Amino acid sequence: MVIWICVLFFLGVAALIDTVYNFGEVFRQVNAVFFLLLSVGLLVRTLALRKRGRLENYRARVEKLEREIKSMANQRTPIDF
Repeated sequence: MVIWICVLFFLGVAALIDTVYNFGEVFRQVNAVFFLLLSVGLLVRTLALRKRGRLENYRARVEKLEREIKSMANQRTPIDF
């Protein structure tokens, strides 16, 4: 994630330099495409990490419930009639 942010930062600096020194149309188009692709990449990565975190949460909850079921089964005493 840090690498993505650094690349976006350097593209931003390059865009700033481009506006100051007016390098030309080709650089602006390439820079815009890079910004677009990196933004999409960051979006996909963020969504994937969120999904992975949610799945880890579910796994932890299932393990906790399984432990509770085992402890309840161990505490259960037979009923005498």
